[in-house]
Order: sequence, then structure tokens, then C-alpha cells
Amino acid sequence: MIITEEIDVTCYLDDKNTNLFNRLSNKYTISLSKILESRSDGNDSLWSCRVNQNEASISYYSDIESTGSFTHELFHIDIIDKGFENFNVLVTSIKSDSTIEFLFHNTIGHINNILGHQKFYDDFLRLGYEPYEFVSDFNSDSNIAFLISKIDQNFNANQLPNDSISYFINSYFTAKDNRNPNKNKDYEELFSFLENKDRRLFEILNNHWTKWTSSETLNNKEILLSLFDETKAWFKQRNHDDKVV
Repeated sequence: MIITEEIDVTCYLDDKNTNLFNRLSNKYTISLSKILESRSDGNDSLWSCRVNQNEASISYYSDIESTGSFTHELFHIDIIDKGFENFNVLVTSIKSDSTIEFLFHNTIGHINNILGHQKFYDDFLRLGYEPYEFVSDFNSDSNIAFLISKIDQNFNANQLPNDSISYFINSYFTAKDNRNPNKNKDYEELFSFLENKDRRLFEILNNHWTKWTSSETLNNKEILLSLFDETKAWFKQRNHDDKVV
């Protein structure tokens, strides 16, 4: 069991985020807790938020001076309030199809998180934060060589689950969440690899990302259900296997 300590949210409120917090607090009970242990992967900069009906629980590992990470989690609550589907709803929606569940069960949380980032990043900056304050554990220390090796490992196997396909999908969205100019060369290398590895799967991911970024709505479920179906069709066609259901 994870040991936590309840924290007064006011320590992460300032003139940038107080109005946002107050507006959300009219509908949600927002709690903040510090996790009193280190992560096994060493990524103690991670913050997270869980929303369940009208309760929102934000947690973190290491104290920081900036209020940016707390505000980042407030924006996750904000877009859910505006119609963006929560992770738990999406997990339920993929369980009725075994192939889709195998392809996306380990990736849906990652994808959904990044879809959310794309929709509120500009709002975050408009509050007066700097780009470097928009912390994402998905782009700070990504090892491109490691990702490529994991994708190469078992990508062409017909059986599911297939971790290499999951790494392919995750890596695409990881790269799209990059906001660090110093990482641009690495991610260009990764995109080139992904496109050459499987152009059709790359195009499916790219087309849905383009639809999402150009859409003015927060209907992530519609985009994701389409992504699930097209990826399933790609897998069946690639394997020439009519038995895949």
C-alpha cells in the first residue's frame, strides 16, 4: 500500500491558477497528496490526477517551487469537465473486443493523456507559465535506441498481445508530446524509423492525430474508437488472418 500525506492545496496556488482552481472547486472536491516513497524508475517528478464523478485526487512525489505541475493537473480535470472522456470510460469501451483490447490495453492511458495535453497546452501558456514548466514524464528522458530495439524485437509476430506493437503506438504519441527543442533530432529519427517500419500503421496514427489536433471539440472517444477499429483492420490485413476477431 502506498503511503501518502495530505497536503494543503493552497501551497500550490498563485495568481496564475487560483481562478481556475476556484472555478473547478465549485463542482469538484479537489484533494492533494504527497507520495512518501520514491518511484522504482526514479521519475519522482511525476504528478497524476484521478477523477471519479465529482472528486479529483491529485498526487505527486517531490515538492517543487513552481505551481505549473499542479496547474497541469487542474487542466486535466477541466477538460474532463468539458466533455473529454476519462481513462476509465475508455478502458471499458475496449473490453468488448479482444483484438482491440490486446492492441490498446497497455497504451490507452498514455494516448489519452497526450490527447489531453494537446488540447490544454496553449491554455497553460496563456496563464503565464513557461513551456519548460509543462512537465511530461513521456519526453524528458526517452531513450530512442531502446524504443527502436523494443519495436524491432517482435513486431512481425502474428500473436497477440504483442509488446512491440504497443511500443510502436506508444512511441508515436510519445514523440508527439515532445515540447523540448533539444529533443527534435531524436524524435525525427524515431518518426523516420516508425514510418519505415510500417508505413500503414504510421499513417493510421498520423491521420488520427491530425484529426484530433485540427478538431475544435474534446470528443476524444470518437477519435479513439476510430483509431481502434482501423488499427484492428491493419492487424488483420497484415496477418491475412480472417480468424482475428
